[in-house]
Amino acid sequence: GPPCAPGLEAQLPGWLKQLRAELGPADASLGVLAVAVPGVVPSVAAGSSTARRVRLAPALGWEDFPLAEMLGAATGLSVLLENDVNAMALAEHRQGGSQRQHLLFIALGSGIGAGLIVSGQLYRGSAAAAGEIGYSLLPGLY
Repeated sequence: GPPCAPGLEAQLPGWLKQLRAELGPADASLGVLAVAVPGVVPSVAAGSSTARRVRLAPALGWEDFPLAEMLGAATGLSVLLENDVNAMALAEHRQGGSQRQHLLFIALGSGIGAGLIVSGQLYRGSAAAAGEIGYSLLPGLY
């Protein structure tokens, strides 16, 4: 996988170029690069200057980081950004055989996050951080 730690973002374009080279001619048909990010990603809005940026990714040390521009320049592809847990919730809802209109997908990792599907649509909240539950230290576990 790609280098994922604070300070390693400069290695992402090289890693992606190497991956594309390994794919060979078959990757000529690629038109969009979809990237799931462990952070707050604003929804794409017409004319928005932040739609292509990661607003906040504490685990990566990013704040207002231009990830889409960086990866687009490295690959020549259009880049679609999504929060990683939102992407998992969307995948579960669309491909997991769910017949339900509502879904709550909770992921435990470096933090606690949730993806919310309400009436068949991803719910982001007013600040695009509806599922950002956060980090908790429980008594006796730290």
